[in-house]
Amino acid sequence: MKIHILSLLLLAATSCNFAPPKNTYSDSTSNDVIAEVETDDKEMNAAIELAKQTLYQFKNALQNQTARQGAFGLKVHFDLGGGMGEHIWLREVWMENNEYFGIVDNDNLQTTEVNYNDTIKVNPDHISDWMFVDQGKLVGGFTTRVLRKRMSPEERKEFDAGYGVIIED
Repeated sequence: MKIHILSLLLLAATSCNFAPPKNTYSDSTSNDVIAEVETDDKEMNAAIELAKQTLYQFKNALQNQTARQGAFGLKVHFDLGGGMGEHIWLREVWMENNEYFGIVDNDNLQTTEVNYNDTIKVNPDHISDWMFVDQGKLVGGFTTRVLRKRMSPEERKEFDAGYGVIIED
């Protein structure tokens, strides 16, 4: 099941001449959540900045995986021009020669750079989030946490059941 979270501003903007730039976020595997967020969304931008600042934690865990860890993923920004972009999760992330690679885990909505199941090399400057699971709990996933927080209690319950991972607030 897909849950579409659309800003009321987006709906209003489509009926007038000015539409503020949006970024599209696919925020879980299998396209469970697709959200459009304004490019100047302070909370989302703070989550992306936190992900960038803590990427070393992801890299360390990926390079030193334990049996209790898995589901390593990176979210990558694809530029659409005009201040807009699409953020897509990669699964089965690995490192080779200090570079990240992964498999596109969402259908693209707007970008033509990648398609579902493509294997790609990641430009580290384009990483907008990271995540892995440690003993059944989400580590990282900063942008996912922002979008989850904005869900209604019913949407959050459905999301949590489908995600299958404990997300601590």
